[in-house]
Amino acid sequence: STWDSRTFLVLFMGCSPSRAPPQSDNRHLAQRQRRDKWQAQQRPRNPAQQQALISNFEACLARWPVFRPWSVAGRHTQGVIFRIIEPKAMRDQSFTLVVRNAPQYTIRVGFSDTTCFDPTRNMMTFNVPHISSKHARIHFRRMTDRSSIFIEDEGSLNGTFVLSRAFAGGAMMEREITDLFSLSEVEFVRFGQSLVVALESTSIYWDTEAEERPIVTDRGQTPPQEIIDSMLNDGWYFPKDPQS
Repeated sequence: STWDSRTFLVLFMGCSPSRAPPQSDNRHLAQRQRRDKWQAQQRPRNPAQQQALISNFEACLARWPVFRPWSVAGRHTQGVIFRIIEPKAMRDQSFTLVVRNAPQYTIRVGFSDTTCFDPTRNMMTFNVPHISSKHARIHFRRMTDRSSIFIEDEGSLNGTFVLSRAFAGGAMMEREITDLFSLSEVEFVRFGQSLVVALESTSIYWDTEAEERPIVTDRGQTPPQEIIDSMLNDGWYFPKDPQS
C-alpha cells in the first residue's frame, strides 16, 4: 500500500525546551535559493570535474569512522542507530531510535539544549547550530517481514539531505529531500549545514528474524557514467566536506 504520513498522529515535544528562533518565509526562500545555486555548481557534466569532486569527498569519507550500515541488514532489524559523524566534537555519539515491536511509528528530529533521544515522546534532539526546532520526521514501518524507514523534511530553514552511493563502490552522491524519501540505500543523513549522522543497523532483530541477511541492489548492467548522469538529472549532486 502507498505510504501516507497523514496516518500518523505524533506528539511533538522536546527533551528540553527549545530555543530555536522563529523563521520567516523570506528567510526560508533566501536560504533555499542559495542552496539551489550551490547545488547546481555541484553538478558538472565534465568527467574530469566530476572526478575532482568525487576525490575530494572520498578524502573526507576516509576520515570518518567505519560502521555497520543500516542498508546491509536493517530491513530485518528494529529501529536504527543514529551515529554522529559531524561535527567532530560530537563524533561517535550514538542513539538507538526504536519503539520495540511496534509495526509503525514516527520519530521527530529537531533542535534542543540537549542532544538525546526521548523514547517517551519519540523525539531525537540535537544541540547543534542550524537545526530547526521542527526539522524532520523519520517514519518506521514493518510490513511483509521487511522494515522500512522514510524521512521527510518539515520545512526546516537549512534543509535535510541524504547521501548514497550511485552504485556499489561508486561515487557518493547527495540530494536535498522535502517529501517522503526511502532510506533503504542511504548511508548518511545531513541535517542543516554541519550535522551528519550515519545510519547504523541495530542488533534488535524481530522475533522471526534471527540472522543477518545482506541486501543486494541490482542496478542491472547500466554503465556507471549513465547512472551518475541519471542521478544528476534527478536532483542529486556531488557533496563536499560539511566542515570545509
